[in-house]
Amino acid sequence: MSRRADKPRRPPRRPARAAPAPPPPPQDDVAALRDSTRAHGARLVDALESSRASYLTVFDLSPIGYAVMDENGRLESINLMLAGMLGQLRAYMAGLPFLLSVANEHRARFLQYLHECREAGGEGKWCELHLLGSAAVGTIPVRLVTRRIKTPGGNTRLLMAAVDQSKHERTIADLEENSRRQYLLTKELEARSHEAEEASARLRGMAREVNRAEQRERQRIARLLHDDLQQLLVSAKMRMRLLQTGSGNGRGLDEVTDLIDAAINSSRLLTSQISPPLLEDAGLEAGLRWLVRFMQDHHKLAVDLEVNLGSEPMDLSDRDFLFQAARELLLNIVKHANVRSARVRASARHRRAVLEVIDQGIGFDSEVVKGDGREMGLRTLWERVRLLGGTLVVDTHPGEGSRIRLNLPLDEADASGEKKKKKKDLPTPVRQPAAAAGASERVRVLIADDHRVVREGLQSLLNREDWLEVVGQAADGREAVLMTRELEPDVVIMDISMPELNGIEATRIITGENPH
Repeated sequence: MSRRADKPRRPPRRPARAAPAPPPPPQDDVAALRDSTRAHGARLVDALESSRASYLTVFDLSPIGYAVMDENGRLESINLMLAGMLGQLRAYMAGLPFLLSVANEHRARFLQYLHECREAGGEGKWCELHLLGSAAVGTIPVRLVTRRIKTPGGNTRLLMAAVDQSKHERTIADLEENSRRQYLLTKELEARSHEAEEASARLRGMAREVNRAEQRERQRIARLLHDDLQQLLVSAKMRMRLLQTGSGNGRGLDEVTDLIDAAINSSRLLTSQISPPLLEDAGLEAGLRWLVRFMQDHHKLAVDLEVNLGSEPMDLSDRDFLFQAARELLLNIVKHANVRSARVRASARHRRAVLEVIDQGIGFDSEVVKGDGREMGLRTLWERVRLLGGTLVVDTHPGEGSRIRLNLPLDEADASGEKKKKKKDLPTPVRQPAAAAGASERVRVLIADDHRVVREGLQSLLNREDWLEVVGQAADGREAVLMTRELEPDVVIMDISMPELNGIEATRIITGENPH
C-alpha cells in the first residue's frame, strides 16, 4: 500500500460568502445631504471672502507700509500706506523689484538683507535704510521687518513691513541739537563765568589802583598845600607882624603883596590841576589848549595839538574823562618816554570821540597794559575805557615810540542841553532909559562873582576911585545878565567859573544884546 494512499484526505474548502450590500438610501435623503453640503460650502466661501475683504481692508488702511514680495524681492502687492510713502501708484509698482525704491547708497545693504531673509526661514529680520519718496519728500528713513511665509499652494513669499522713522529721527535730531545747544550754553556759561572772574579780579585791581591813585593825589595836594601855599601864607603873616610892630624894612608891604600873589597863583594852579574851570566853561578844546601850556611851562614838554571837535555836543563827564586821559598819557611821556615833544589829536564825529597821543620816545612792550608794573596807570585807563564802552589801542614797541588811540562813545546828555536849559529861564531884555549914564561922568561898574568876599573886596578897591561907581553885585552869571539889562553899567567885571550860568556864556549874552 502506498504512503500517498495512507495520508488522510482534507475536506474541500467552501467558497467565502460575500457580505450582504447595505440597502440603498432613499432618494429623498440623498438630495437633502447634497443640498446641505452645498449650503455649508457656500457659507465657507462667504466666510473666506469676508475674511479676505477684512484682511485687504486692514492691509490697505494700516498706518504701517506693507508689501508682499517673492524671494527675489519682486513686488506682488503693496498697501496704500507704502504706496503713499513711495509716491507711486500700486498698479505701477506691481511686478517691479523693490530694490528700485531703495536709496542708492543703501541698495547693497538691502540686497544683503534680502539674502538674510531667505536664509532665516520663518524668523523675522529687520533692517534700517532710506527709501526713495516723492520729489517733495525726498528720502525716507524706514525700518524694514520681513518674515518668510508659505502660501496655501506651497509657494514661498516675503511679507515685509516698512515703519516710517522720520519722526523718530527728527526726535533724535532734536535731542542731539538740544544736547549740542546745551553743551554750547554750558561752554558759554563757563567762558562767561571765567570772564566774570577775570573782570572781578580786574575790578579789584582797579579799585586798589584807584585807591592808590587817590592816596597819591591826596599826598601831592597835601605837599603842595604844605610846601607851597601854606609856607607863602605863613611868610606873609610873619611880615605883616613885622609891619605891625614897625620893625620891618621899607619893602615889607611889597614883600607881603608878592607873597600873597604867589599864594594866589599856587592855589589857581592847584585848582587847574584838579579840574580846570575852562573845561566846564569853555569846552574840551579850551581845556586841552590849557593843558598844552601847562605841560610846556611845568614839564618842558612841547605838545603839538590838533583839535577837530566840530559842533558835536559833549557832556561834561565825557570832556573831563578825555581831558584827564590826555593829561595822564602826557605825564607818562614825561616820566618814561625820554623825549621833549609829543602830539595830541582830538576829534569828534557821529557821537564818538577819538583821542590820540603820539611820541617818538623809547616805547615799551604793549603787553604790560595787561599786567602789573609801571604802566599800571595805563592799564587802569584801559579798563575804564572798556567800562565806558570804548576802546584803547596801544601801538608801541621798544625803541619805536608809541601811539595810543582812545575811542569813546559820547553820552547823549550833552552840555548844550544844559546851556539851553539855563538860558531858557532868562526873561526877554527890556531896555531902560540911559538918563543916569548921561547925568554923571563916572564909569558905572557891575561886579559878578560867586564869592561874596571877592565882590566886597573889589568894591572896596573900586570905591576909592572917584571916577568909578559900583552900581551892583551879581552872585552868578544869570543874575549878571538880568542886572546888566536893568542897570546898564558901562563895565562888567565877570568871573569865569560861576553857578547857574558861567561867565563866558553870560558875557556872550551880554555882548550880543549890547553890541556897542
